[in-house]
Amino acid sequence: MDRDGDGDNVYLQKSTEYRDEIKSMILARGIDCHPMLIDDDKLSLIGEHNTMNYVVRTRWRDTHRCGPEDVQKLAACLMNREMEYVAFFVNPIGYTDRAKSDAARLNVNLCITDNVVDKIEEQARLWPQTRKESTSTNVVYLKGVEFYDNGKPKSIEEATIKLKK
Repeated sequence: MDRDGDGDNVYLQKSTEYRDEIKSMILARGIDCHPMLIDDDKLSLIGEHNTMNYVVRTRWRDTHRCGPEDVQKLAACLMNREMEYVAFFVNPIGYTDRAKSDAARLNVNLCITDNVVDKIEEQARLWPQTRKESTSTNVVYLKGVEFYDNGKPKSIEEATIKLKK
């Protein structure tokens, strides 16, 4: 799809409609859910089900599957939250093999339109047993990040690091 000029407006409109469709499906099953701006992404839903806090990131696609960058962005934006969230990523087409691999490593549940509500309910049932302990290790994929090491600026082109809470 052409995403220049009017193509951006069409993409945003279809993406918003898709988010609202997913929201309606979740609400129809009696699960708390509402749109939320998370790290400048207007296509996110947030809610609570059986004490499990969750975020659903929606991406409307008409011709190609979601890649690892989409999964990595969702995982990264949830890392610095005070509350613990279970992450779900949903789109109608599917995912690349690398996106699937990254999702497994980053604890992001990949869904398609037809199974997102079932996956939320399944994770809510498993929530007490799978809840992370405070010593859990998270993996972050960084690209083009600047940081300071002993007061000296350094730059990372690309890296994968593990963080302990």
